[in-house]
Amino acid sequence: MPPEKVILDCDPGIDDALAILLAFASPELEVRAITTVSGNLHVNKTSANALKILELINVKDVPVAKGAEKPLFRELPKDPFSHGEDGLGNTWLPEPKIKLYSKHASDLIIEEVAENKEDISLISTGPLTNIALALLRERKITKWIKRHIMIGGIYGVTPYGYMNATGLTPVSEWNIYVDPEAAKIVFNSGMNITAIGIDVTTIPSAEFKREHVAKLAQVDTNVTRFATKAIRYIIDRGFPMHLHDPMAIMATTTSSLFKFTKLKVDVEIKGELTLGQTVTEHRLRFKWGEDKPEITVACDVNGPALIDLFIKRIQSLK
Repeated sequence: MPPEKVILDCDPGIDDALAILLAFASPELEVRAITTVSGNLHVNKTSANALKILELINVKDVPVAKGAEKPLFRELPKDPFSHGEDGLGNTWLPEPKIKLYSKHASDLIIEEVAENKEDISLISTGPLTNIALALLRERKITKWIKRHIMIGGIYGVTPYGYMNATGLTPVSEWNIYVDPEAAKIVFNSGMNITAIGIDVTTIPSAEFKREHVAKLAQVDTNVTRFATKAIRYIIDRGFPMHLHDPMAIMATTTSSLFKFTKLKVDVEIKGELTLGQTVTEHRLRFKWGEDKPEITVACDVNGPALIDLFIKRIQSLK
């Protein structure tokens, strides 16, 4: 089979950077474009970081387009989790020489999807602002996109989602919380969505620990040195290292590592205490979800196998 054509929409960020590396280490994928958005950091920094990662692996022919500077209707909240002064775990990669694509990220998404109708997928690992803007400009991309694999939300499928909520409410995840209106547009667009929420990305068996860092470092390249230093930045501060965004790549290339279910889902955009919550219908005797979008949601992952594959693929990059 030919590789699956994909667009990566992201906000690098440490785990977004690892996801970009993993995508280029995955023979199942052909990365057609990278689009950046404000989320973990302002889009000026996430754009520069995406270019830095491409230069690290000597990729010069994949366009990177800068996208939305802020959510659709809100100000950009400050991420309470620090990704370091450079946004990449204080790894201090050189400033990029590659230039950004001349058009806005939403334009590049529309261009790539229109050129590759029903033969290209979206992988998103940040807030959904760029994708919502593309949908508002060209509704046909809903049908032209093959599938959309995303990191975002909490779906109540494991005990770990609400325990590890990363939004600024107790029931929200960061990517959805930052721009809930954009998320609502995307979820209700009719797009074929597969979501990996932090119910699954924070499952303990998938936590990347110091012994995994040591194994990754056994192969000494510029890429493994960057990855180990970035990961250690998180672990050394006492945080668990979750492979949030790389899981979107794995779910695209190696779905057998995951278990999935179908759920009716919508996004809370008004709640004072629940802003950004992905509200899901789990009840059997109620009708709330009948008119809500149904998406595919990851409900479990083979953590050890995922970590092993992640290590092998990052080690394969030169």
